[in-house]
Amino acid sequence: MNLFKKIMMIAAATALVGGTTVLALSASQTTVITEENSDYALYVPDDPQTTEEEIKAQSKQEDEKKQTSSPPEKKKEEKGISFEFDSLSLGLGESYELKTSIKAVKWESDNEKVAKVKGGRVKAQQKGSVTITAYDEAGKSAKCKITVKNAPDSVAFDRYDLTLGAGETYKLNAVIPDGSAAAGRSFSSSDKEVLGVTKSGWQGEFKALKPGISYAIVKLYNGREASCQITVREAPDKVTISRSELTLGAGERYKLSAGVPEGMGSAERVYRSSDENIIKMTKTDWTGEFKAVKEGTAWVTVRTYNGKESSCKITVKKAPESVTLSKNSIEMSVGQHYTLTCSVNDGAASSLRTFRSSDSSILKMTKTQWAGAFTAVGEGTAWVTVRTYNGIETSCKVVVKPASQNGNNNNSYNNNGSDNGTWNGNNSGNYNDDGSSSNGSGGTNNNTGGGHTTAPDGTPWSSPSDDTVVYVGNNVITLTNNVAVLDPDDQYSISVGSGGAVSYSSGNTSIATVNDNGIVTAVSSGNTNIYIKDSSGNTAKLEVIVLGDRSSCAYPDMYSVAEALDSAPLNPMKTNYQPIDDMVSGIFSRIFTDGMSNSDKVQACYDYLAQTCTYGYDGYKAVSIDGYHNDEDKEVAEFSYCILKDQLGTCENFSAAFVVMMRRLGYEANQVYGQVAMSAGGYDGHYWADVEINGRHYLFDPQVERNCLGEDKYVNHYFYGMDPAYNYNMYRYEYMTCVHGFARY
Repeated sequence: MNLFKKIMMIAAATALVGGTTVLALSASQTTVITEENSDYALYVPDDPQTTEEEIKAQSKQEDEKKQTSSPPEKKKEEKGISFEFDSLSLGLGESYELKTSIKAVKWESDNEKVAKVKGGRVKAQQKGSVTITAYDEAGKSAKCKITVKNAPDSVAFDRYDLTLGAGETYKLNAVIPDGSAAAGRSFSSSDKEVLGVTKSGWQGEFKALKPGISYAIVKLYNGREASCQITVREAPDKVTISRSELTLGAGERYKLSAGVPEGMGSAERVYRSSDENIIKMTKTDWTGEFKAVKEGTAWVTVRTYNGKESSCKITVKKAPESVTLSKNSIEMSVGQHYTLTCSVNDGAASSLRTFRSSDSSILKMTKTQWAGAFTAVGEGTAWVTVRTYNGIETSCKVVVKPASQNGNNNNSYNNNGSDNGTWNGNNSGNYNDDGSSSNGSGGTNNNTGGGHTTAPDGTPWSSPSDDTVVYVGNNVITLTNNVAVLDPDDQYSISVGSGGAVSYSSGNTSIATVNDNGIVTAVSSGNTNIYIKDSSGNTAKLEVIVLGDRSSCAYPDMYSVAEALDSAPLNPMKTNYQPIDDMVSGIFSRIFTDGMSNSDKVQACYDYLAQTCTYGYDGYKAVSIDGYHNDEDKEVAEFSYCILKDQLGTCENFSAAFVVMMRRLGYEANQVYGQVAMSAGGYDGHYWADVEINGRHYLFDPQVERNCLGEDKYVNHYFYGMDPAYNYNMYRYEYMTCVHGFARY
């Protein structure tokens, strides 16, 4: 900030508070002006441009300033007249007063069709560029380039919900659509006793004054405005880091989180390393991400805005050269469970130890981190492999034999969590497999039509429809049902209702086959698609889930899910409803960092919804959007709106928002309606998200994940990338609300 700007800000603040100017030094060493008697802070732009790309650049600069504790470099004073800015962007129709270092006696515009100037006030007339020249009494001149862009049709904060501690300050970015501009904006608070405005500019800086709820508001020159609900809590009396001690191998990366006591708040949680030569920080805000550089001991410390601290002792050992499993080979029977452990060579360490199965139709992983737990689900031979962070691997050969006819395998699982109306993780109990088929017939089920399944309590439950009817016409194929749930050897019928002949094909014949008559036969556990194609080349698809072992919950193999996400072909897609697209852009600018892989971005989106959003019905469908060609596109967009805006919604909102974010990244994501297991027993209706990658489907449920968070809001990823075929005792697919491209009139 140059000297001229500081003088103007201090003068303005003096006028606003009746001659009393209050200056304080914040943690980031920037000057704060408190305006006690003003609802709106004086607009003095720090940066003339406020598009999404520049918000990211500004945020990066702010992080660098915080890390170095260095104030921004001042503009060098020059003799003669000069402008505060060399260039400036205005929105169409905007009026803005230019400021010069000394009094200007003459003003000129070199293109009055684009912008006129009178006495230093510029009026943006039409899109284009223009140069404004100011002259002082000595005849010296200064030039400012003005670019006139579209007037913004929306504005959004990069946060729509925020919790602060009393006395904490926070900067909110106001994001406008690409291709538009607005130099003029004002920031205000709906309750200035709870929340004060301490600075305006391209960002708004707010200060939490006392416990309560207030809305931070930004308003543009053309009346467009946005708000962020800010909850102010008591200042924290302590902070707790997620690990007190940790051992890593050289080169390994890790992420720590931290929490404050219930009823207290601190948005600022800054991490630092006691020795950057041993532990190098790569992210220091909210979560602490770092890399172990070399052998030694260092501490990572988290600090709140009011100085409360907590530390984790980290011992760095050499990178492992070998890893050894507790068994080299195992023989099992179908339905049995086993857990492998592992160790690395002496003097080495690897906190990350990821297990995977070579064939999930034979061995299904139920735990993949640190220890490898799995269930034998089919006959044959497979390998369980453990991998360290630096790629060192070893495997155990597992031979699975048929289940004994009289075997009684007792399987149990117990998860802890809480719920707001859907499955909450307290669904504990023992489920017995006595060797009979899941349909209770004691053998295979060859009924043509819907395959039948049973719940853990033995209650029969049929596939959503006896068959699927295909209707062809108007360059589109419509299915009466787009999900079929089968047991191995079940059959399912696809018939043509009208519109001519179609052909069929299977995405994976080892899971399900289909003949020329549309009869689908379930082969083995897994999920795939049956593709239906008409004579004009139009296609539709039926998702087929062939069930595997349902005696326990099979938690995701994060390693395999990440591999799949990183291998997926991407086709980024916006909703074409500007307020939603702007909100997603703002969220992405906050949660994404340089160097993130595609799977990292997916996890960041999932964690954002699980950690920041709350379950509730108020305004759960807060907007009606007209103009979509397809009602399912309209429904997903509408239900995503309120949770993106206010961080409040039901399972329908959580899943819709995740679908919108995944589509924006380029994934083929859709919303699913079905039945979910309840803690009190039985099933109830529920929505979740489904992501299809190379013909295989992955289940994501950030709303139920939110119910399982601890006080530190650590995300365990229990419901991240689940396989529908092995979690049917929990999630029962009924119908998939497919996104068709968000095309609008």
